[in-house]
Amino acid sequence: MDRRDFLKSLVLASCVGIMGIPHVGSTSEEVAARENVSSEVPMLPWGYKEIDPDEALKRAHLAYFASE
Repeated sequence: MDRRDFLKSLVLASCVGIMGIPHVGSTSEEVAARENVSSEVPMLPWGYKEIDPDEALKRAHLAYFASE
């Protein structure tokens, strides 16, 4: 068997394997469950706080050396 025949058989086996996979899809129960879910996004329990880049740099530097 030469390289060309090997590659042909490899591609053929891959195609047959892919075509042999059953169709993966949603069942009717999954679709019904998705339809009952509300589309509202819940609010976060915390507010936004500005980050000081210099303070973050100091904390990261100290944490790096504290972990060694």
